[in-house]
Amino acid sequence: MKQKIWEIFDFSKSSKAMITLIGEIFIGIMAVLGSLYIFLEFVDEIAENEIVTFDTIITNFIISFRSPEMTEVMKWITFLGGQYFLTGAIILTILLLWRKHRKDAFLFGFIFLFGVGLNFLLKEIFQRARPIDSLITELHYSFPSGHAMNSTVFYIALCYFIFRNIKNRTWGFVWTLLAGIVVVLICISRVYLGVHYPSDVIAGVVAGLCWFALVLLVEKTILFFRLFKKYEIEKKY
Repeated sequence: MKQKIWEIFDFSKSSKAMITLIGEIFIGIMAVLGSLYIFLEFVDEIAENEIVTFDTIITNFIISFRSPEMTEVMKWITFLGGQYFLTGAIILTILLLWRKHRKDAFLFGFIFLFGVGLNFLLKEIFQRARPIDSLITELHYSFPSGHAMNSTVFYIALCYFIFRNIKNRTWGFVWTLLAGIVVVLICISRVYLGVHYPSDVIAGVVAGLCWFALVLLVEKTILFFRLFKKYEIEKKY
């Protein structure tokens, strides 16, 4: 066992690519643990009913901007994180990736579809009622926000695969900035429309980040051990 650990350690520093991969795995672990901790803190605060003041202050500030014109804008923004738009967008993205990057297309679909399922499961577990003062009708539970979680998963995954498959890093940074702005606006729109508490949307974003980081962590870990196995075979010969 000790020998195997030392072999893995030696392999980890065998090349710049391996050091980068180990760094990505470490960052993934930190991202998963950090986001999971924050999410569980929100769960605890909600269970103890200690987040009411936070939710009330943020909600009152956001809904103070309500007007007929702003409401129409917010409805369009919230559409960008809804099931109809995201379903169409994910299908289009998979089709674009499938021709040259089939592995990425499969991974993209897996991340999004199972992320939607995870959000549904979390809602069923916590069963938090939605706010009463809403401008649109939503039937499912409130925590964590599906719009916030699903849009976080979709837009962050989109940016990740853009970075992975294009050479122009500037465009990658531009897409990431735009995606971040869209996710923030979607979260604000859910509170503005009265269908979520601020803690719902923040927890949704954190849960989305946690799920995305977990999937990539597993992918990078599998890749590492595949390369290590190949390294062992080559070492024998």
